[in-house]
Amino acid sequence: IINLFLISLISFTGFSQVNYDNIITSKYVKSYVWDYNQEEYIEETSDWITSYISPFEDYYLFSYEEEEESKVWWEYDSFNKELDGDVYYTEGGIKIIFLYEAQQVWFFGDFSEKNNRYETLFVLDKIEVEEK
Repeated sequence: IINLFLISLISFTGFSQVNYDNIITSKYVKSYVWDYNQEEYIEETSDWITSYISPFEDYYLFSYEEEEESKVWWEYDSFNKELDGDVYYTEGGIKIIFLYEAQQVWFFGDFSEKNNRYETLFVLDKIEVEEK
């Protein structure tokens, strides 16, 4: 499941909207599942997984560990003032929020129309940004 979401990644720029001149490296990932009884995301797994993201205007290239690079199409949606981060959506419906102050990227998936909620959340953490 982590691998599926990692393939759906977007780039992180650190303190500004996505910068196409950077390569983003994440060293750590956490996965969560929405608990309807507790009404919060509950951590399921966490792991040291190194992933690389190279953003472009209409898509980004993503690879992790020794896997082959993937191309994922995406669109910018808006800036979320409450979270202090930019919101994007992938072609596959993944909602991505770049939390610049926290230097994290959140990936929301498995949207339940019945409950109007994303049921899974993956967090990329321990971010490094370098020029291409």
